[in-house]
Amino acid sequence: MPARPRWRSRPPAGTSIATTVLLCWSAYASDTSKPKLEDIEQWNKELAALKKDIEQDPVTLAWTKRLKAYGFSHVDDFDLAIARVVERGYIDGTGFVELAKKYDLEFRSKDVSAPFSAVWRRFHDSFAGDQDVFIAELYDAALQAISQISPRDLNDTVQLLRELERDDLADDLIEKFVASNKANPSIFDLKEHVFGGSIDDAKLRTVFNDVHAGLTRLPGLKESVTFMIKKSGYNEEHLDAMKKPR
Repeated sequence: MPARPRWRSRPPAGTSIATTVLLCWSAYASDTSKPKLEDIEQWNKELAALKKDIEQDPVTLAWTKRLKAYGFSHVDDFDLAIARVVERGYIDGTGFVELAKKYDLEFRSKDVSAPFSAVWRRFHDSFAGDQDVFIAELYDAALQAISQISPRDLNDTVQLLRELERDDLADDLIEKFVASNKANPSIFDLKEHVFGGSIDDAKLRTVFNDVHAGLTRLPGLKESVTFMIKKSGYNEEHLDAMKKPR
């Protein structure tokens, strides 16, 4: 039986707002017992030290307890980007925009994948009702998340549809996945993919191998020879390029 796909948990949206309030207080409040921004940047280390050494400086001990009570439990890259914005007064060069886009994409991915995870949860919880309805829900949810699901999740979904005698929907999902991911040829490389060995749907493997071969450009003969001379070694694609008939 296919395993239910798993999705990474992500931080709540309100965390960044709470962090901004905390950092602005740290930077601009007149409270002498507050930490400095550079102290908060070392927060993870301070927490580790607090666990190991109860004889910590009383001032540091006071504000670490205060931050813990506030619910501030960890500093990540986005927190540090916010700290740089607060400290400098401008966004350029802080990394804030790049990280904000990254988190936005992750939140959007979570929204897209939620129905997909839900329908798999229903399956593993021994779904009851019309099988045709379940099949339709599974197909629609997978289609909605087609640009986000992994090859392993696609494999599990395709296999389940085949078990439910809907090869047509399984093949259609493979086709849609290929169309959605052609800009990323490496995703079709089962030899290098960490879960490549677990992709065991025969048609899926065949399609992936064919697509990867078609999307991957072999280096030219001159490029291959130059690489081998400079690096005193070679990669598989260089040998393939040299074997290619001319």
